[in-house]
Amino acid sequence: MKKEVSGCRDCPFSYNDYDDFSTGKDTLLICTLSKFKKTNDHVIDAFDSVGGEDFNGKTPEWCLLKVEPITIEFKN
Repeated sequence: MKKEVSGCRDCPFSYNDYDDFSTGKDTLLICTLSKFKKTNDHVIDAFDSVGGEDFNGKTPEWCLLKVEPITIEFKN
């Protein structure tokens, strides 16, 4: 299986982390691949999901998939 990614929105390594107790921007778009590699950058964007503001759509320069392709294999 091969998955081509055009940005953070369709990347399998990103997810929305919602905080309903937030007094500001309530949603963080997080890169799990960056967290796995233990880099300092793993928050892609912060936005308010209720007020209509949304992810800015820009993939950060530090995106690990921009640096090199990744291959995942399941080991039995």
